[in-house]
Amino acid sequence: MPTWGYALLAALIAVLAGYVFWPSGKPTGVAAFPSAISAPFTVTGALGDQQVADGRVRVAGLNRPEEPRATATFAAAAKSLSVDPSRVVDGVDATAARAWGVDPSRRLVVGDEERQWGETDGTGAVFDPRRGRVVLVEAAALRRVVLTAARLDRPDLVELERDPAWIIADGARFDRLTGRWSRTGGTRPPCDGRVAGLLAALRAARLAGPGEAASDATATHTLEWPQDDGSTGRLRLMAAGTRRWLALEGAPPQELTEDIAARWDALLAALVEDRIADGTPLPALATVTVQRAGVESFRLERRGLADDSGVQPWWVVWSEGAEPASRGAGESIEQALRQLAVREAVQAGEPVGPDATTITCAGEGGHGGTLRVVLSAGRAWCDGWSGTVISLPEALTGLRADAQLDRMIFPIEAQRVVKLQRRWSADVIRDEVLIRATGGSWSRSWPAQATPVDADAVARLVRALARTAAERVRRTTPEDRAAAWQAELAVRIAPVRVERTGTENDVDLADTVPQERAWRLARRDDTWLAVDVTGGLTYQLSDADAETLLADLASTRLFPITPALVASVVIGGADGFRLERRGEAWSLLRGEERTPADAVAARRLLRALHGLQSGTTASVPDGGVPIALETAEGERLTARIVVAADGVVAQDARGGHRLDAAIWSQVDLAPATYVARP
Repeated sequence: MPTWGYALLAALIAVLAGYVFWPSGKPTGVAAFPSAISAPFTVTGALGDQQVADGRVRVAGLNRPEEPRATATFAAAAKSLSVDPSRVVDGVDATAARAWGVDPSRRLVVGDEERQWGETDGTGAVFDPRRGRVVLVEAAALRRVVLTAARLDRPDLVELERDPAWIIADGARFDRLTGRWSRTGGTRPPCDGRVAGLLAALRAARLAGPGEAASDATATHTLEWPQDDGSTGRLRLMAAGTRRWLALEGAPPQELTEDIAARWDALLAALVEDRIADGTPLPALATVTVQRAGVESFRLERRGLADDSGVQPWWVVWSEGAEPASRGAGESIEQALRQLAVREAVQAGEPVGPDATTITCAGEGGHGGTLRVVLSAGRAWCDGWSGTVISLPEALTGLRADAQLDRMIFPIEAQRVVKLQRRWSADVIRDEVLIRATGGSWSRSWPAQATPVDADAVARLVRALARTAAERVRRTTPEDRAAAWQAELAVRIAPVRVERTGTENDVDLADTVPQERAWRLARRDDTWLAVDVTGGLTYQLSDADAETLLADLASTRLFPITPALVASVVIGGADGFRLERRGEAWSLLRGEERTPADAVAARRLLRALHGLQSGTTASVPDGGVPIALETAEGERLTARIVVAADGVVAQDARGGHRLDAAIWSQVDLAPATYVARP
């Protein structure tokens, strides 16, 4: 570089240095709160004055542990609030400060520094009584600072840093002996899982604020434990009617939500049982093996690609092959073993014999421990303890390979389906091919001259297929394959979720290779079967699910939705009403009054509405009866029907249509028709 270049570079550095290090002349700002906020100090919060000192917070008559992160956040937020000197007003006394909304009860005291605050007309004010100064700030900024000081104590209702050595629940004492929990003296099977659940609920209890229990509340359960200072912690679960409270000695009662109260009831009530395998759950359950008389009957193991949460799906493996198992199959068996209640529990050796069923749960890679339970002659054995089984959990009543199979007929995202084909064995003229176009819309590609398809109805069918769960599933038998099939449903699946069918250059070739699945639907012994054509399983479907898969998709239907998918029907007009379905039960809602509805009459109405066919286009006059069908997914189909002098017409999102008057006559709009009869 020439000499003049170095001179120019030196000058540039000097200019930049001056820009960085010289004073800018801009005011540095005036802090609204003290520059140093550290314990001890007092600040107003949600529960009143909070006195913070020595790692404790004294508030509302309670001596609570400090939450260091909360105090640090408040101190940082308060110290960062500063304004231009023009926003500072001096020579203000306490009376004048009230004009800015300053409230003396909302304050911070740190040593000899005090600040009070408030707001009025969208302007916040922080008052320094000693200096007679008011700092005017944005009201929103002040609220953010005040919010950080709402609660500076830890939210835990109970201080329980480590597991206690003993607890007393409803008068029964439990000790932690040799690392395991059991009734006093170790004369009962261990109860690690239940006590761990109880202590977890105790640690999860929160002090939401000061409160009172109802005057007629009585204790339903009691719990005691030793505290670090040598005293005894005492907690009562109290009830009055349907309301529940947790009352910790020395703290205000805390009202519980219905689900949390039910969990407390269940945890405390379960301690009186003897459970044969109540240990700590395995951290990473990987296999469940079932043996009979020492010979493996089947096993569950994790295989394949992990889901979004990083967990591999379960597969059931047995002598006839391997198939996907139901979601959570392994965990349900382990949980059932943990809940296996017995009576007359005694210490004994492991039973052997031809009727012995051994269930072994193991952690991933052999790590994390194992759980081994033997069922034999109405008794259960685990880890040196044996007892007579009181009742066998449902997951253990059918320990067969086929009972573990996934009941989902098509456990794949609906967005992956790009083609759908339906064939009818006795009515080939109804055969159709449906394709998913760019943008996700569906259309019928075969037969070319057929009535256009309702795209929403096709999408609804695909979604229903993706969530259909069979009543039963089994290996396909020769009789299943020989059953006369009435329809066949086949789908083409994209390996990845797609929003369009495209062939973009940035998609890997492997991702464009489709997969095929097909089922033949047959009616056998008054039961609908879906026989997997490409696999070896047969699914037993409910009538409603079969009806959904076989639904007419033509766009000529006024309500192109199968009755099985309808969750509610809304009939408008002067005498309007609403029918709602919950499972198999229906209810009738008129105004604010809800009464049971006749399920048969409700289903008859759905079928009549489903049968309404849109004919020629028509002009629809004002008035008429609005009708809406709603699905559990939140979809709503509406139409307005008018009975005119020249026939019945309907107006929906597609326009006006003429309806068949004979079919419309089957639609009964009288609310009394749907009232449940005794």
